Amino acid sequence: MSVSIRPIIPEKDAADIAELVKTSFRPWLDRENMEYLSSLRDEGLYAERHPLLSRFSSFPYKLEGVVCRDHDGKLLGLINSYDFSLNDEPCSLLANICVHPSRRHEGIASRMLDEIEKIRRAKGTHSFFLQARLEKPAVIRFYREHGFRVTDYRETWVLPQRKDRTEPYAGGLRSGPVPRSDMRSFETLLKKAYPLSVLWNLDCRRDLFQPGIAAEIRNRIGSVSDCFRRITDPDERILAWAAYQKHSGFADTLWLIPNEGLSAAEYGSVLKYLGSDFIHGKAVRIDIAAGKYTDPLRSAGFVHMQTLAWMWKKL
Repeated sequence: MSVSIRPIIPEKDAADIAELVKTSFRPWLDRENMEYLSSLRDEGLYAERHPLLSRFSSFPYKLEGVVCRDHDGKLLGLINSYDFSLNDEPCSLLANICVHPSRRHEGIASRMLDEIEKIRRAKGTHSFFLQARLEKPAVIRFYREHGFRVTDYRETWVLPQRKDRTEPYAGGLRSGPVPRSDMRSFETLLKKAYPLSVLWNLDCRRDLFQPGIAAEIRNRIGSVSDCFRRITDPDERILAWAAYQKHSGFADTLWLIPNEGLSAAEYGSVLKYLGSDFIHGKAVRIDIAAGKYTDPLRSAGFVHMQTLAWMWKKL
């Protein structure tokens, strides 16, 4: 098999990467994803047509990982890698792992995984994370064969944008900022709801989930001091904690941490309250452990989007 696998060169690979990702993941791409890929393709084509100008300017999109091309230069495969730190240990998230449909089952994905692990290991990375869709058991099995194990199964639910969400929830619930005296309880429940095997991939600022004076100052400067909420019932009993993050994309993110012993009915009441009083118009995404609170989520208007196996490998 005459192919070559090498690190990504953004100026040379961006346009082809955008097209391969579209081909491989089209059923799961939302409007925001498609807009990003279109822009990535345009920037890549510009760099290809104006190599001298591109040489004197940095490519606007950060692209790291490996690609596989055949002897004619056609892009056959891709793995993006994103570096992050977990407990001060360098780690890498592997994403957009794909092979062109015409060249699958030829060992290309295996060779790319071996290459990206070799490259990242040389730079001190020994932990790798990735996601696989539950409806693709053969893909999960493939990653297991390459040393990955499932750390959790997570479901993504989305509360669609509704302009008529104006009536307050009449259940007597209230929300307010988390007092500093309760931050330790918040942190304990957060780590139980989102263990480190999951927390690594939360789409968030790292300091958002680091209670303490320094983090509080950073959050206040970043205008997110109101993101931590404590939801109580009419008797002032704490039902749940929440962190709400605004994003530029189609949906904001809600991290909901139910208090211990919270019933499904109470969980549903919290969701309905948040959907009416705390969330203002924009679509909202929530990730929870698979199979939990399905009925309350549906009754609160959330729509199930996907279930993912979150996987980890330690070299």
